Amino acid sequence: MSTTDATLPSSTVRTRVMGRELVLARERLGLDRAAAAAVLHSPVDWLDAVEDGRLDVDRNTLARLLGAYRADTRTHTRMMDLYGQPETGWLIQPHDIGEADGVDAALLHEATADDLFVYDILSLPVFLRTERYARELLARDGNTTPAEVEQRLAAGLRRYRSFRPSSSSSTRRTFIVHEPTLRHLHGDRQTIKEQLHHLAHLPARAAAVRVIPVSAPASYWEQVAFTLTKTRTHRPVVHVRTVSCTLFLDRPDLVEHYRDMATRLLEHALSRTESHTLLLDLANPA
Repeated sequence: MSTTDATLPSSTVRTRVMGRELVLARERLGLDRAAAAAVLHSPVDWLDAVEDGRLDVDRNTLARLLGAYRADTRTHTRMMDLYGQPETGWLIQPHDIGEADGVDAALLHEATADDLFVYDILSLPVFLRTERYARELLARDGNTTPAEVEQRLAAGLRRYRSFRPSSSSSTRRTFIVHEPTLRHLHGDRQTIKEQLHHLAHLPARAAAVRVIPVSAPASYWEQVAFTLTKTRTHRPVVHVRTVSCTLFLDRPDLVEHYRDMATRLLEHALSRTESHTLLLDLANPA
């Protein structure tokens, strides 16, 4: 663990996810933070720390919060199960097949990150997809109904909008994409061209798209897709998406392992200028 990490609060990914769940429960009731603090007879600063994941609470306090927010039985059970999980340095958030983009805990960490590193193997990260390309990608799945396409598209767009790739962004975002992925995008020629131009013209201060060329050597550390998030107020978190769950890791040695992966990937990726040139060449073939 780095010196910087050692100075961060000891709150864990579990605590932060619980805080986010409490925010959603409060918002469903229509209470702002000040009104909720008044109902709870507690300081706003205390509630702010709980909801931000900087302060853990005991079981009785959690039950009091859920009661004040009139949480339904399903939410209450899920929260109590989450509270009962041991602090192992990882947290599993299950989801239905194809529903990874709807995992709220992932959005929480991505949207609040000061440093975001995203590596994908076979597809474009959801943040980088145009709406047209995202729709084309989902529509090509013959097992997905039109209603499911719209639902998954909405979840993906929610994460994309949290990204907000503007030139004024202070968040450092790095995306690693494999060249074969770019050469085999789905859709008609216009959709693909539009998608490639979108990648090539992202504001430089907002995002760095780095391409792993086909000539790069393949190694064990290239075989898992992951997202590494870092903030000034919480421990770094890695999340790894699988077919049926998203795994969140914040144990320092595990995070360091993925940091090493990120370093190795960057060593083999094209520079930003080379990646930009390749994207334009693919978008406008001779």
